[in-house]
Amino acid sequence: MGRSECKDITARIVEETGAQFAGYSTSGANVFFKSPEMTLECMTHRLTGVSIGWDQNAFPDNSWFSLAAKAGHAVTGVDPKELKQSIRKCHRQALKETGGVTELETPNAKIECQALTRNGGCVFISIWVNDYEARKGIDEP
Repeated sequence: MGRSECKDITARIVEETGAQFAGYSTSGANVFFKSPEMTLECMTHRLTGVSIGWDQNAFPDNSWFSLAAKAGHAVTGVDPKELKQSIRKCHRQALKETGGVTELETPNAKIECQALTRNGGCVFISIWVNDYEARKGIDEP
């Protein structure tokens, strides 16, 4: 992924979520945000995603799901309402899993969810670009 595409996504995340740019990783592949804390990974087009956590309990409030959907929209271009529904569905599935981890794929976004109730609980969501065309021949035999 080109540096300019990553900068464009970074600008969209700031614009759509109100997060503040906090800096780049040493490799330049990760972008860190604060208020709220999020991480954007920009390794290749197929490996571009945003991650956000909730450490208050296993059940984030509605505004957190909206924030995650806005951040996901900035990365994937998927409608935030659709993303929010998919993130909630993934979250519910993760709560039912023994290890608390699951993933959900939509046509243009791949959502990875971790939801744990022990030790006070927490939630961690990553929303990735899900580019079927770019993955042809890689994921399929």
